[in-house]
Amino acid sequence: MHEAAQEIYDFTWHEFADVYIEVSKKQLQDESLKNSTKQNLSYILFAILKILHPFMPFVTEVIWGEIKDDKNLLMTEKWPI
Repeated sequence: MHEAAQEIYDFTWHEFADVYIEVSKKQLQDESLKNSTKQNLSYILFAILKILHPFMPFVTEVIWGEIKDDKNLLMTEKWPI
């Protein structure tokens, strides 16, 4: 369990936050890339939440509820990603 959680943590902070989000800042300034960049970032964030859910169910449900427009719970979403 620890190794799986550590891999998710490493990806989330060292890849998604440090690389993906930093690169996307420039792409979000370009109108031709803006929509696809938002979609990609959303997809990855939702995937991270789904993967983290077994480890942190309450926290991920709260985050999911704050960013999703519908009222579906994360635990009832389609899996896998």
